[in-house]
Amino acid sequence: MKNSEITDAETRLHECLKEIVDKIAELAHCGEKIFVFEELLEISDIDFKSLLRDSLVEMLQEREDIQFVKSQSIDADFQPDITVEAKPTQKLTLYCPLRIV
Repeated sequence: MKNSEITDAETRLHECLKEIVDKIAELAHCGEKIFVFEELLEISDIDFKSLLRDSLVEMLQEREDIQFVKSQSIDADFQPDITVEAKPTQKLTLYCPLRIV
């Protein structure tokens, strides 16, 4: 993947992942060998849900077949986080020149 294809949110996500990797390496040098992913997320104090949602929205916005994308952070159960509208496609009608006898 080229750097020009990476969105700003993807870059921020990658930087956050690097921070977690640095923290794991630091703890490993202090003798720790096992890690619980949820604890690493808590230590990092990073809102990965928002970062992932922003990445998805930015990637959708770059697509030529998508007309509209909106992200809202309601954080309520069963409420939409992302609204997407595709561009209309061309309608193709096929006609059969054969007569059925």
